[in-house]
Amino acid sequence: MLGPELEAELSISFFLTFGFFEATESGVSSLRSCSL
Repeated sequence: MLGPELEAELSISFFLTFGFFEATESGVSSLRSCSL
């Protein structure tokens, strides 16, 4: 079993990474639509 602290850190880092990729992808698509 993982410790609750480790689980919280893993979920936080996962959400941070997921949110980062989401923001990057939306930023790239908005840049593409602007250049079109």
